[in-house]
Amino acid sequence: MAGSRWTAVAGIVLILGAAIGFLTVADDLRHKGELAGVSGVLLAGCVLLVAGRNHPATRGLALHWVAVGIGIGIVAGAAFDHVLAGVGGGAALGALKMAISRTPH
Repeated sequence: MAGSRWTAVAGIVLILGAAIGFLTVADDLRHKGELAGVSGVLLAGCVLLVAGRNHPATRGLALHWVAVGIGIGIVAGAAFDHVLAGVGGGAALGALKMAISRTPH
């Protein structure tokens, strides 16, 4: 999937949301789940921002699946009270889906 405008805009919104989250929710290191969750939102935003660019290195990669996996991992991690494991597992599953659905150049 070539770069599209919606992924870049969604990436910027997630990055701004993560910045607000770091200032309000994850403002101390006592709650590691909050820090992992907001970091996951930042990571998903960065991935979507890169996916929105039409760069030869990312052309043909379905990077948006990594961001979807991270989002699912955040929700699953919050449900099971292991956000860090959820973010890591979701990113891995998203990367696997990206590799499976890769389009040839």
